[in-house]
Amino acid sequence: MNDDLINLWIGEGFFDEFDNIHEAQNQGRNIIEHLKVVCLFESVKDNQVKMHDVIRDMALWLASEYSGNKNKILVVEDDTLEAHQVSNWQETQQISLWSNSMKYLMVPTTYPNLLTFIVKNVKVDPSGFFHLMLPAIKVLDLSHTSISRLPDGFGKLVTLQYLNLSKTNLSQLSMELKSLTSLRCLLLDWMACLKIIPKEVVLNLSSLKLFSLRRVHEWKEEEAHYSFNLEDANDSWENNKVDFDNKAFFEELKAYYLSKDCHALFEELEAKDYDYKPRYLWEDENRALLEEMESLVHINEVSFPIEGAPSFQILLSSQKLQNAMKWLTLGNLECVALLHLPRMKHLQTLEIRICRELEEIKVDPTQERRRGFVVDYIPGSNFHSLCNIFIYQLPNLLNLTWLIYIPSVEVLEVTDCYSMKEVIRDETGVSQNLSIFSRLRVLKLDYLPNLKSICGRALPFTSLTDLSVEHCPFLRKLPLDSNSDTYSLKTIKGRRWWWDRLQWENETIKNTFNHYFQG
Repeated sequence: MNDDLINLWIGEGFFDEFDNIHEAQNQGRNIIEHLKVVCLFESVKDNQVKMHDVIRDMALWLASEYSGNKNKILVVEDDTLEAHQVSNWQETQQISLWSNSMKYLMVPTTYPNLLTFIVKNVKVDPSGFFHLMLPAIKVLDLSHTSISRLPDGFGKLVTLQYLNLSKTNLSQLSMELKSLTSLRCLLLDWMACLKIIPKEVVLNLSSLKLFSLRRVHEWKEEEAHYSFNLEDANDSWENNKVDFDNKAFFEELKAYYLSKDCHALFEELEAKDYDYKPRYLWEDENRALLEEMESLVHINEVSFPIEGAPSFQILLSSQKLQNAMKWLTLGNLECVALLHLPRMKHLQTLEIRICRELEEIKVDPTQERRRGFVVDYIPGSNFHSLCNIFIYQLPNLLNLTWLIYIPSVEVLEVTDCYSMKEVIRDETGVSQNLSIFSRLRVLKLDYLPNLKSICGRALPFTSLTDLSVEHCPFLRKLPLDSNSDTYSLKTIKGRRWWWDRLQWENETIKNTFNHYFQG
C-alpha cells in the first residue's frame, strides 16, 4: 500500500522537516504521483505501486555500486543467498529480505552500521538476529513473520524510529518497549494473537507520532447473523406483513433460509473459541490505552478499535484524538441509541459493529449546508477523507441517511442490520441536485432481511465498479435508470431468484444491467 511505503519513508527520516505527520504523508503522496508520471512507479490495484524489474535493478545499482556503497545495501527476494556471501557484510547499513535466506544471517558476526532491517513473508523466526544489532538501527520491519516473542534486550534499540510488528504471532508486547523513546511509528495491525499491551508502554513512547492497531475481528456465538431469526421472519411472512407474488416464492425463500448452508455457518461458529478477547479491548484496558495516547505530545495519527461507551466518551472529549484518528472501529456501545459522530477530518476508514441498541447515526451537517453541498470535495468538512465504511451487526439501525454528508465514500459494506428498511431515507428534504455516492466504487449489502430501498431515486453512480446484494429478499428495485453510468461498472452480484424479481422502469434498462449480473 502507498501509505505503508510513505510511513517507511517517515521512519527513515526522509521527511524530518515536517513536524506534522499528515504534512509528511502529503509530501510522500506527491512524490509517488510524480514518480508515476515519469514512469518510475507503476500503479496496481488497491492503491498500490510497484517498480518495473529493470527500473528496480537500476535503482539498486545507483544506490549501491555506482555511489560507492557496495556491500552497504542488501536486498534479497529469493532463496539464492548463501552463507559465504554474508561474511563480507559487516559494512551493511540496510537489509531487506523477502525470503527464507535470512537463516544465513545467523552467522557469528555483527552489523555495527545497520540502520534498516526489513524481513517479510518468511517462516523463520527472526528474533535470533537481534543480538547482532547494535543501538544504531532506525527502522525495523518484522511484519508477516512467525515471530512469537520479543527477545530480552529489545529495549536496547534506543535509536529505533520505526517498528512494524503487523501480522506476527506476538501474544503480548514487552515492557522493554517503553525504553524506545525515539520511536515515531508503531504498527501493530492484524495481530490475531495479541492479547496484552502492558500499561505505560505507549505512554513512555514520548516521540510517537503514529500508532496503528487495526485488529482481526473475532466471532462470538451471539454474533451470528441476526437475519436468521426465523421465528420473526416466519411470523411476518405468514401474516402477510410483506407482499409476495405467490406462495411458491414464499416457500422457496423460507427453504433457502433453512438450507444446509445456514446450519453449516452455525456449526462453524460453534467450533470457534468465543471466549477469546484481547485484554486491550476490555473496557478498562481500552480506556487506559486511549488515555495514554491522548497524553502523547506528538501523536498525529491513530488507528484503533474503541470498545464500550466509556472509551468512546474519551474520543468525544479529546480534540487531539479526533484530529489524529485515521482508522476507527466502534464496537459494543451499550445503551447508545443515537450515535453522534464528532468531526474527524483525517478519518479514512470507519467500522461500526455489534451495537445492539443503536438506531440512528448522525453527523453535524452545518458546514456542509453552509458550503452548499459541494459534491466532490468539501475542504474543512467533518469527513472529507472518509473513504471506507463498514457497518456490521446493528440489529436496530434504521438507515444510513447520514452518508449524504460523506461525499468521499468509496467502499460501503452493510451486514446484519435486521431493522433496516432503507439505506438512504426518502423523507430527508435533501436537494435533488445533491449527487449521492458520486465516488462510491464498491457497495455490498448482506443479510438485510427487511431492506426495501437503497435510495428513493435513481443515482448516477459515476464511479461504481462492484455491486453485491445477498440475503435481501425484499429489495425489489435498484436505484438505477438510463442515466446511471455503466462506464466503470464491472459486476452486479446476487441470487438469480432475487435478480429475476427486480422491478425496472422498462426492459431496455433491465437488459442494460443484466449484462453485468453474476448469479
